[in-house]
Amino acid sequence: RQRITLINNNKIKTMKNGILTKAQFDEIEDICEKLYEETGPSAVYAYCDEKGIKYDYCSMCECDTPTLKYKTYCTCAVCGQGKG
Repeated sequence: RQRITLINNNKIKTMKNGILTKAQFDEIEDICEKLYEETGPSAVYAYCDEKGIKYDYCSMCECDTPTLKYKTYCTCAVCGQGKG
């Protein structure tokens, strides 16, 4: 099954206040998980920086990390933990 990529090589277009669409959220979360498993956290940071994902504090990582936001749900792009 071929995956339809919603994100091109430029910064992603987010909804209001950096909120992602559900499709963007799911795709970026999958990409970050794969990058983390294959290369490590530095690859996740680099990818999110390239895409313009904003950072917020993650209590699990104990530092500011790229944060994926969808409506009222936020998750750390590095460790996957939900954020307040």
